[in-house]
Amino acid sequence: MDWSIAAKLAAPVAATAQHSRLASAAHQFEASMLSELMKPLQEDSLFADKTECATAESGNALTGFASEALGRSLSEHGGLGIARQIIARLEVNPVKHPDPA
Repeated sequence: MDWSIAAKLAAPVAATAQHSRLASAAHQFEASMLSELMKPLQEDSLFADKTECATAESGNALTGFASEALGRSLSEHGGLGIARQIIARLEVNPVKHPDPA
């Protein structure tokens, strides 16, 4: 039995898992940025009725969840390209962690 095949297959699996974690973190970061960019759109509008804004305080949590979901979806489907840039830079130049002494 050729055990060298198993060793050759293990390296791509580890690289794929590392890429998956990197991609996930990059998309989470971009989604967070997109969500922050959308916050001013959730604030008091010029066209909103003041009584509606006063009673809509309970809807703020739902609006926050909606903006997070929208940010996540935008990031996973192209977004602003921030996640792609992070992935490209970190795959070419991986961050080296110092050895604990």
